[in-house]
Amino acid sequence: MSNQASAGVVRTCWNGPHAGSVRKGMRRRLALWLPVFLVAGFLPLAGQRSQTEYALVLEDPPLAARIQSRKDLRLAATEDRRRQIEAAQSTLRGELGRRGFHVAGAVRILENAIFVRASADKLGELRSLPGVRQVASLPPAKLRMDRAAGLVSAPRLGARSAD
Repeated sequence: MSNQASAGVVRTCWNGPHAGSVRKGMRRRLALWLPVFLVAGFLPLAGQRSQTEYALVLEDPPLAARIQSRKDLRLAATEDRRRQIEAAQSTLRGELGRRGFHVAGAVRILENAIFVRASADKLGELRSLPGVRQVASLPPAKLRMDRAAGLVSAPRLGARSAD
C-alpha cells in the first residue's frame, strides 16, 4: 500500500498543475550543467594525450644476459643480481617520483628498464638521470578485441549452454 501511495505522490507531482514548470526547470538545469560535466569529464583525457610512455633502459644488463637457462633464475647468484637490479631501480623510481614523473612499471629479466609517462619537453631531463643508458618512446597500444570471441569459440559455447 505504501508503494502505491508513494507512486501516487510522484504521479501527482509530474501530472499536477505545476508539472510543466518543473520540467522546464529541470531542462534548464540540465542545459546548464551538461556542458560543465562533459568538459570536466574530458579534461583528464586531454592531459593524457600530451603524455607519452617512455622506457628508461638502465646501464646494468638484465638478468637474462647472465644466465643460460630458465633454471638459472633460481640460483643464489642470480638472486643476488636480482636484488642489485631492484635496488638500482628503486633508487631511480624514488628520483622519478621526487621529480613528479608517473612510473607505469618496470622489467628486469629480459630487459632492465623502467616505464614512465611524461611530456615530450621532459625528454632531456629523463636522459640526464643517473644510471639511464637510453630513453625509448613507446607507441600507444591499440587493443583489438573484435576477434577475441571467435578465437575462444564463444559462439559455440553459448549455443552449447542453451541446450
